Amino acid sequence: MSKASVMKYSPFHSRVFVPKQEWIKYLSYTNRTVKFYFWRTTAQQEIDFIAESDEGMQALECKWNEKTKVKFPTTFTTAYPDASLAIITPKNFEGLLGFDR
Repeated sequence: MSKASVMKYSPFHSRVFVPKQEWIKYLSYTNRTVKFYFWRTTAQQEIDFIAESDEGMQALECKWNEKTKVKFPTTFTTAYPDASLAIITPKNFEGLLGFDR
């Protein structure tokens, strides 16, 4: 087997924080439907992802460090005033994404 064909995996605790993939798996297992979108303006304001379901729209920013300050773009909050806003970190993602239901 060549060196290039050997896959190496890092320990779970050192992997990049990727809640969207975990959320998609969870939704699949629980038969819930959520549409995901990415939002960015021509001025490069962005939101990591938008989740839209029967429960409404959520704007979600993913941050590794829970102390990171996040400001949701006024352009978005004005256009979608009913959207809930959340910052997802490794410490809070299970509750925010509904894993505890």
